[in-house]
Amino acid sequence: MKLCAVVITYFPNVDETRENILRYIDDVEHVIVWENTPLAEREKHRIQLPEHQSKVSYMGADENTGIAYPLNKAIEWAGENGYTHVMTMDQDSSWHNFKIFRQEIENCSDDRVAMFTPTIYNNIDNRQLELVPPITSGAVHPISVFSSIGYFCEEYFIDAIDHEFYYRIILNSFTVRHIPSARLNHSLGYKQRRRFLMFSMVSSNYSAFRLYHMVRNNIWMYKKYRHETVLPKGFVKQLISEVIFKPAVKIVLVEDGKWAKLKAIFKGIRDGIKRA
Repeated sequence: MKLCAVVITYFPNVDETRENILRYIDDVEHVIVWENTPLAEREKHRIQLPEHQSKVSYMGADENTGIAYPLNKAIEWAGENGYTHVMTMDQDSSWHNFKIFRQEIENCSDDRVAMFTPTIYNNIDNRQLELVPPITSGAVHPISVFSSIGYFCEEYFIDAIDHEFYYRIILNSFTVRHIPSARLNHSLGYKQRRRFLMFSMVSSNYSAFRLYHMVRNNIWMYKKYRHETVLPKGFVKQLISEVIFKPAVKIVLVEDGKWAKLKAIFKGIRDGIKRA
């Protein structure tokens, strides 16, 4: 296996992101750092890795290009340069035992596996997360699979990209292999807590921009796959409850920027529904 990792950065905590990369850089053949931070701010948010200069490439466009486009460009580059696998990473995800994960992947001889995933823990409270479909961060894909089922959907831009790709994996009779012994800590949103008289409420505190894409893309995904068997039972109910209703309630009760965030949710519903 010749593995290329790609990490997408956007106004990263430089020290934390550097430390996260150092946790796996010795066990991959190359790292692509795709910089989504705007050009005017990019230099001071660059992740410097001078001791690993020969195995790090910096890429990026003149603007924030989301998640799907950078991943696709990195996968194309890796394929053209002789790599067999690609690992997709978030800037705030931290490996505990990447070496074990790599060994398990190398020991797998099943060529129908399109995605290897670790066990994910929440950075905030160290709680194990049951994530189905699996997330992008920490996932390893054989590069050959993209010629069979296509690349990440760039129209989605930043959200539900991993879910949509997972459904295509299943539809094309490939599989996902979870490796329980591999552990990755991952941050979900920016937690905000507010205490009321008898209870407290915790919110993920996503930006209005992120909320819009979450709502719109999940509606698009339902419309695309509603006649297939890949969507989990109760998808619509969960979409309404977990992506629309509960976030809206928490925005009203806990978060700042209420109007902008609620407006983003309604716009996401509108744009999701009106698409043919």
